[in-house]
Amino acid sequence: ITPTRLPSRTPAASETPVEPLQEAQYLYDGDNNLVKSVVNGKTTYYPGRHYQQNDDTIHKCYTLGRQFVAVRTIQDETDTLHWVLDDHLGSTSVTASEDGAWNSEIKYTAYGEVRWKSGLTPTSYRYTAQLEQPEAGLYFYVARFYDPALRRFIQADTLVPEGQGVQAWDRYAFANNNPVKYTDTSGHCIFCLVAAIGGGVILGTAIYNNFIHTPSAPANGDASNLLGLLLLGYEHAGHANIVGEGLQSLQDDPSVQAAQGRIVDQIHDDQSYGHEAYSMPDISENFTANGPGRKWWLAALEGNQAFFMVHTGTLSATNTTVAADGTISTTWIISDNFDYLPDFKNHGFDEYNFFAVLIYPVYNVLLGAAEQYPTSASWQETIPPQTSNGETPFSHNSQRIRPER
Repeated sequence: ITPTRLPSRTPAASETPVEPLQEAQYLYDGDNNLVKSVVNGKTTYYPGRHYQQNDDTIHKCYTLGRQFVAVRTIQDETDTLHWVLDDHLGSTSVTASEDGAWNSEIKYTAYGEVRWKSGLTPTSYRYTAQLEQPEAGLYFYVARFYDPALRRFIQADTLVPEGQGVQAWDRYAFANNNPVKYTDTSGHCIFCLVAAIGGGVILGTAIYNNFIHTPSAPANGDASNLLGLLLLGYEHAGHANIVGEGLQSLQDDPSVQAAQGRIVDQIHDDQSYGHEAYSMPDISENFTANGPGRKWWLAALEGNQAFFMVHTGTLSATNTTVAADGTISTTWIISDNFDYLPDFKNHGFDEYNFFAVLIYPVYNVLLGAAEQYPTSASWQETIPPQTSNGETPFSHNSQRIRPER
């Protein structure tokens, strides 16, 4: 096997020795971004992180997402592009010319001091991709300056972390004293940054869903599972029909079947049953969809869609007719309001409210979903006559006739 030959390094110019610091002035905008520096009489402007200009040179930085990938240097009539290769911390490690030839390389200690370098690196964004101020021996980390020789920030962190261990109590510490794993890209404690970003995402989500997003507000919609109902609630639907898998789970739920049995018993108790044909007024029964285990909090383990879609609902037998031989034809309708509102008045501190207080802040407050909207499910069913021993299709040992949908 012939080994791959890598291009040899082309000798490059060395960097100009750093002039000792005599005087430095820095100007910031209202967001604490550095916009101008005057170091030893040399003025540099920073209109943004991606642009830097001094007396006769312009540097334009290019990023892909948050990764620094290239820098363009414009000096007089010369326009040069270099590719930037970083290490696992995002530090500028190797630069290459536009055609891919090696240009420069820097190797750092764990805390950012240069332990070896070669060639002319065409950008001041170096260790962890932060702006170096070589005359001062510091790096600008947005919120404050960092000294890689001291391995510490030279100003205290303005955000005081809590609950992050003793390392976080040192407000001058860099990267929680673990620079091989972490970077303090904002100049604040790493965990404070995560918390700030997370809080910003939550706040932005709440603002968008409650003040910017305009729900489509369909008058009616179909849902076959919990996700379908959640989406209809997010769009502030006027009503939802439970169909498909969700309807099947309701038909198979023991609590629904028990309510059906109670209604059928009322029909059987009518004096005309088995003697003549007649119609029945609507009959309703309440139920709680508890699933096969008869414990609602086991619904998730049992895969019981019924509980999540209709917790406490009303079952009604409508358009009911009874034939002379006792055959019953009816349309079953289940009605409920879909919501996850905590109900301490009726439930106290039970499992339902434990579940509701977790869902409500996210679904209704953060996502701006409708707090409550009506749902229903319906199907037609023909029930055979009561047998001579009083057994019905809803008795324990009997078989139900598959309903028509």
